[in-house]
Amino acid sequence: MRILILNNGYLTRTPSGGDKHLLDLGDALSRQHDVTIILPNIAADLPASGLRKRTYWAWQPRSTFGIMAAYFLRGIRALGMALHERADIVLSSSGPIDILPALANRWIFGSCVVVYPFHLVPRREASGLMQGFQFAVSRLAQIYALFLMRRADVVFTDNSIVKSELVAQGIPVNRIHVQRPVVNVAQVQLAATIPRYRVVFIGRMVRSKGIYDLVDALKLVSVSAGLIGDGEERLALSEYVFACGLAHRVQVLGPLPFDDMYALLKGCDLFVFPSYEEGYGIAIAEAIAAGKPVLAYELPHYREVFNNSLITVPIGNAKMLTMRMQDFFEGRIDAAAIQDRYRSVYLASKESAADFELNIIKSARGVRVNE
Repeated sequence: MRILILNNGYLTRTPSGGDKHLLDLGDALSRQHDVTIILPNIAADLPASGLRKRTYWAWQPRSTFGIMAAYFLRGIRALGMALHERADIVLSSSGPIDILPALANRWIFGSCVVVYPFHLVPRREASGLMQGFQFAVSRLAQIYALFLMRRADVVFTDNSIVKSELVAQGIPVNRIHVQRPVVNVAQVQLAATIPRYRVVFIGRMVRSKGIYDLVDALKLVSVSAGLIGDGEERLALSEYVFACGLAHRVQVLGPLPFDDMYALLKGCDLFVFPSYEEGYGIAIAEAIAAGKPVLAYELPHYREVFNNSLITVPIGNAKMLTMRMQDFFEGRIDAAAIQDRYRSVYLASKESAADFELNIIKSARGVRVNE
């Protein structure tokens, strides 16, 4: 069976949880099927050993207009490359630049189209005209993606809250299935342990991840911290750390190879992830796999997917975030009890995810199984 994966939304070399899921899923499926992934060259070095990668040159845009132009050109390029593949099944990210080529494959070749919306962007309050324009463009792109998504054969999301949101947007409930994103538990657990930082953050360097709230908390909690990831705020965050006089103990490390990242994660005392919006929280799941206590803002779905095993504070309450960090490092939080609760948290392997998803996909309309 020929399977095509469309994953063209990369703006940095730090993959999202949805990106990782598609890479790992494709790797597992490639053991029994012919699997190709189309993605921009910025992501060409991401690990996916079993996949046949088809990449193309794409620049890294920085401005809103640059992103719009880059996505338009990527969509055209992905369309041409996707139609060349003539796949039985097309797995698509939730971006219009991937869903449109996927649907074109179905219209022309009868492919089964599977889409992965792991997160819907909420309405945001803009702090200025340009930011307001950025939010409006993002919102319009999501509305268009949801319109296209109604024509997908199968939709996988990562929690029941997003499923309800998708149903409210007109996607048939019988096509939507909840599936936890893949977590590389074995890779995390087999990584070396490097005890360099007491606090570690892993994620994209954007404001919505709460990175500035974390730095503000570290002004009052005198511990070392390593901030791992890439994104539009990386340079500005480094400058902010320096301006706060924290550069001697807080380092913005940028993107790291997975083994190095997991080694630093395993060596820390506390994983802090004050994100304002997530679909799942793959970095939290990796911290759980490493057995590390997690401090995070309390997003609605965390209780469902992480079984009430996190240290949480209300969203955006940076003062309470600081207080909980102080409680942890001053011994007022029982880390052993937190780690014990992790036994009840389900972390999906790529093999179990591939089996579960393929069984559902095979029963969907339009699949031609050539086995």
